[in-house]
Amino acid sequence: VAMSDVVGYVEIEGYKLIINGEGTSIDVVYANSFSVLQNTPNPVNDKTTIYYNVVNNQKVTLEVFNMLGAKIKSEYLSATKGVNQIVLDASQYEAGIYFYTLSNGEQIISKRMLVASR
Repeated sequence: VAMSDVVGYVEIEGYKLIINGEGTSIDVVYANSFSVLQNTPNPVNDKTTIYYNVVNNQKVTLEVFNMLGAKIKSEYLSATKGVNQIVLDASQYEAGIYFYTLSNGEQIISKRMLVASR
C-alpha cells in the first residue's frame, strides 16, 4: 500500500486504484499500461489536475484543443515510471468544452474537459 499527500493509490496485482482528492470518483489505472484519468475538478474554474500512468520513464506530449479543433496548448513533459500528474491552468480559457490528449509516441488518449463560466 502506498499513499501520497495529493492522491491515494493502492497497487493490487498490476492495477492501481486511485481515489481523487475531490472524493467524487474512483478511477482504475492499469500499472502495466499507458493510461490517462479524467481531470479533476471537472468542470474547471482555474486549475485542474490530470493524472496519468506510464510503464517506463518517457517523454509524453500534452495537447489541448477547443471545440473547433484549434490547438491552444502543446507541452512536452518528462514522465517517470508510474503515476504522474499535470496541473493545468485553465484560468485564461473561455468557458466551454475542450479536449486534452496525452501521447507517449505509441498511443494517444483523449479526454473531455469543461471550463465553467466565471
